Amino acid sequence: MVLFEREYIRLYWRSFSYKERIYWKRKMKSYALALVALSSLVSGCFVSQVAGADNTVVWTELAPHVEAAKAQRWTVKKVPAGAKKRDFEFSALRFHLGYYELRLVDIAESSNSMAARIARDQRSDKEFPELFELGVRAVFKTNPFSAQAIAVAPAGFPASNRNPTNLGLLKVNNHIKSGLLQKGPRAILCLNNARSGQYQFQVPTFFRIDRPNQRQLIDKCQDEVQLGPRLIEDPNSEDKKAFEEDPDKYGVEWYFRKKIDGETEKVPVYLGIPAKLANSTPYLRAALAVDEPGRMSNNKFSKEVARNAYIIVTTSPATLWDLQDLLSSPEFYANERYAPHWAVNLPGDEYATMVHINSGANDFGSGGLQLRSGLLGCGKHQFL
Repeated sequence: MVLFEREYIRLYWRSFSYKERIYWKRKMKSYALALVALSSLVSGCFVSQVAGADNTVVWTELAPHVEAAKAQRWTVKKVPAGAKKRDFEFSALRFHLGYYELRLVDIAESSNSMAARIARDQRSDKEFPELFELGVRAVFKTNPFSAQAIAVAPAGFPASNRNPTNLGLLKVNNHIKSGLLQKGPRAILCLNNARSGQYQFQVPTFFRIDRPNQRQLIDKCQDEVQLGPRLIEDPNSEDKKAFEEDPDKYGVEWYFRKKIDGETEKVPVYLGIPAKLANSTPYLRAALAVDEPGRMSNNKFSKEVARNAYIIVTTSPATLWDLQDLLSSPEFYANERYAPHWAVNLPGDEYATMVHINSGANDFGSGGLQLRSGLLGCGKHQFL
């Protein structure tokens, strides 16, 4: 039937005179160009609707106190002299730390205790755990905690592709799974540094392994992992003084946000990545960030005043400078009261990945790549 139709069209075309053929060729070409232009216009409208025409990130609610920014494109705003202007794509999750909390999991240990469940899910033999896929996707599906997991991302850096041993410190529930590596990544992410047990929310922070005065804080923290570098600093009062005395040397920017009374507040942002890295090799990246949302309550310990946590994964290559540019910009937070507080780099390249609620099979990155530790966002059922 198809061959008959093609032969019919060929014979019909030959019945046209030379001038008629020229006329219809020109007509068909103009129709094709119009179709391409229309296609580009529709495509452009779709992109600007998803990513925001002015670089503003579009956040969509997935669940109460959980938002996602999917398939966004970011054009780097601050381009140092001599650096290339670049854009990249990313997806991110934002969740309220009064209703959710960060948890660390030792993937190897968890796989031993949940071997039967993993084997059933992966249609594998529980007697051969070495055949298990032990990436963030497996952790998300076989969540070892009683509370619902809303997202999983990589935590510590693996020693190598063949050896998923954690590169540096990994402590879970006050049990050291891997020791501190003095020449390893420069930050220690501590999941809860609340000054009092009265706090109804988690206060994550990070410490520096090159500061002897912070070793006691590192030893005291019960859940922590070594990673880095630091994208936006979370300095103590002594560091703030050094930043303020020489802002050019230490990279201080001023961020303007609205306070709850409507007044504009000037907030310092302490940058961790120097401008010389703007031209470094771009890779797929992942990051964890915490904001300062300016929430108020009569009770300073109330869960309502907690900060938001962010897990960010780029789906096209970016430098650390590019990622810092994103996380220090008002367009990323898309809320006039939110301001950046700190941000730290997570394992990148082939390890840059995230699985979250409603992502289904469309998780970001290689969710099956073997890791030693995972970072989860979990519900806090005791406060819901």
